[in-house]
Amino acid sequence: MVDTTGDKALAALLDWLNTFPGFHNKGVLKFANHGGRGLFVDQAVQPSENLLVIPAPSLLNPLTLQKSALNTIPPELFPVAASSSSPPRRSSNGTPRLTTTQLLTLHNALTRDPKQRHKSEWQVFMDSLPGFRPWHPLTWVIPSSDDAEQDEWWTRLYECLSESVKIKIAEVKKRYEDDRAVVRNVLANEEPFRSQGIDKELSDEVILWAWLNVNTRTVSMPLGLAEPVDAKWPVNNHSFIPLLDMINHSSLNSVVCPKPESLPSSSVSKRVVKTARGPGRQLNAHLIPGKIDQAVFAPLRGLEAGEEVMFMYGPHSNALLFAEYGFTEVDDASDPLQWPNGDIDVSPWVYKLWEDGGGTDDKRDVLDDAGLWGHNKLLSNSGEPAPSIGLMSTLCVLHSSLESNITVDTLRTRNFSRTTKMAARRALARICEAVLSDAADAREDLDEIAPLASDDAKRQAVRTSRALLREEEHIAKGVLELVETGGSIPSF
Repeated sequence: MVDTTGDKALAALLDWLNTFPGFHNKGVLKFANHGGRGLFVDQAVQPSENLLVIPAPSLLNPLTLQKSALNTIPPELFPVAASSSSPPRRSSNGTPRLTTTQLLTLHNALTRDPKQRHKSEWQVFMDSLPGFRPWHPLTWVIPSSDDAEQDEWWTRLYECLSESVKIKIAEVKKRYEDDRAVVRNVLANEEPFRSQGIDKELSDEVILWAWLNVNTRTVSMPLGLAEPVDAKWPVNNHSFIPLLDMINHSSLNSVVCPKPESLPSSSVSKRVVKTARGPGRQLNAHLIPGKIDQAVFAPLRGLEAGEEVMFMYGPHSNALLFAEYGFTEVDDASDPLQWPNGDIDVSPWVYKLWEDGGGTDDKRDVLDDAGLWGHNKLLSNSGEPAPSIGLMSTLCVLHSSLESNITVDTLRTRNFSRTTKMAARRALARICEAVLSDAADAREDLDEIAPLASDDAKRQAVRTSRALLREEEHIAKGVLELVETGGSIPSF
């Protein structure tokens, strides 16, 4: 994760964390080769040794924020405990309870109040948070509300990205705009913010900064909060974990530490965290929301002196890492085969084929019922590029005759005729060719604006954009070769 925080702010953060009983840190913050800061070890670390413990009271989440004497956000806007019986779902003004992302975005934005009417017990941590313009791609498509003159070069660079990457950025942009609207509604209509007129004093640029820090730097952990009835996935499980948020990502199993582990807080357990034997203990039965420390342990191989501490944020593709966090693992020189989770979202081409090929609502309903509609990807597949099951299923359903009586069971067993499968393979080849054509056009556009990259940030952005295209070309060529040589497609 890119981090540009100054030395003074980081020193203050470490001093602040040392005031919390149970804080334990064997790492040091240094600049990483891939840009920004990371956590390193100065001395060799034994296998499974405890590297870092962040005490529960220092975490920033709805549970700790609501207990803070400095909090000014009305309690009726906080998510409620999952054990609550029929709590009000809206404030007296009709505002729905906020998700953890919305609540923490609101908190972060309030710390930027120009009149300093809203204090935070986490102000030292807030001061350590980075800015995002221009290195996060969301800032390429959302002009700064604080600057009268916009640098159109970044808009041109966005247009040079592939369709697949643009899809992912568009998804992030929609989530931001939806959450921004909620936060703006709170600032305009809920007290004490309405009387203060603070909605007019906090710019959209501040809210974007606040939201991006939540989106890129929080960690999912159990908070015991109720989920909105219409939530499609958990949305009330985010926490800021100071210092741990500076640990960078890797998808290489040979490099990473185990993911951060939840442990009973020292206020709950008599266990001395500094003498922990290793990760993986069965302590979940003793975890109490709001009293959970977060710990990072060394991998089973240990760590060598000078090595960076890294863990995997998730099995994410480079395109998703770029759209969500603003960085990639691949660059314009590295081997795309290294990165096992690469993918290309080919939905635009699939939907065009569906429309032109007579895809019916009945066929789509079957794919929906099987959970396969909209999952149209070409996958790097750990170095053996292949189409996703959702993509091949969609192409097979599209090319099945109306008399085929496709059912969910048909999709489970992949019971399609040879004629249907061959037609799907031909369609897959056309999609790969379209992806390669799109990448070639994007490369030409990049070549036009690259000479205009006038600073290091722009030159790095060009390299990243080229690297993403290179990875997509590698995957698309691999799948096309698989089809043209008659190779076996997994599960088909």
